[in-house]
Amino acid sequence: MAELSHWWHFEFLGNELGQWAIALAIFLVTFTVLPIAKRAISRQRRREYPASQAYAALDLLAALVEHTSRLFLWGVALWLASRDLAFPEKIDRTLYVVLVLLLWMQMALWAMTAIRHVMGLGRKRAPGQERVRGGSMEIVLVAIGIAVWSR
Repeated sequence: MAELSHWWHFEFLGNELGQWAIALAIFLVTFTVLPIAKRAISRQRRREYPASQAYAALDLLAALVEHTSRLFLWGVALWLASRDLAFPEKIDRTLYVVLVLLLWMQMALWAMTAIRHVMGLGRKRAPGQERVRGGSMEIVLVAIGIAVWSR
């Protein structure tokens, strides 16, 4: 039993092996639960909410969840797991930069999803003008995409 205790307190990168084990468990649980929740919300959205205005916000929220990147979910799991670990300055800074980049990438994806969703609602309200506005809307979407991704 003393041998196991010795390994549990073995230190690596300033953290005991026990702390690493807890962080790994947090990462695995988070990275398992978040994709399952995402799939459940996506499945519910596919059942299609009624086309009334009362469900527009709920459908937008479901679309945002559906367009959440797996890489972003990985970043969330990594962030949650690493919160109680102490890292050397260089590793801590690198982790921070990677997580911030993942957050901004996901925010850009969400912005594009929201814009496409709102424009899709406009198309549904005026179906007769679809052909007239269809091409110009795609050009607007490309311009907005360039603006969002270049920030």
